[in-house]
Amino acid sequence: MFQVEVLIGVGCFLAWLSLVKYFAHSRSYSVISRTFATAVPINIKMMMGVAPIFVGYVLFAMCVFWLDQDFFGSLPDTCYAFFSMMNGDSILTNFQITSLRSPFIGQLMCYTWVFMSICVWQNMNLV
Repeated sequence: MFQVEVLIGVGCFLAWLSLVKYFAHSRSYSVISRTFATAVPINIKMMMGVAPIFVGYVLFAMCVFWLDQDFFGSLPDTCYAFFSMMNGDSILTNFQITSLRSPFIGQLMCYTWVFMSICVWQNMNLV
């Protein structure tokens, strides 16, 4: 039964998504499609450049802070922790957890990650 609901949901999503091509015929309604056509290639290039740094931070945090199984116990959990720090959701929680394990390395990692992700990459993405 669950598969049927998923297929219905995907079909509904695709039906609404297909309406975008009809808006492309009018210049005043095609702003979103023109924006995507311009911005997506630039954003993909930027994300490909940031990906090795992200993976490096994730693997470093997993090696150093692996004792905290809730945030850094597995690859997906560590990726979630860094993604939430990048968006400003759990900076204090991750800062406290890493500072308890290793005060200097934890603070250095959190400060550099937050600075690079919020001050540099997100601003580059917005431009």
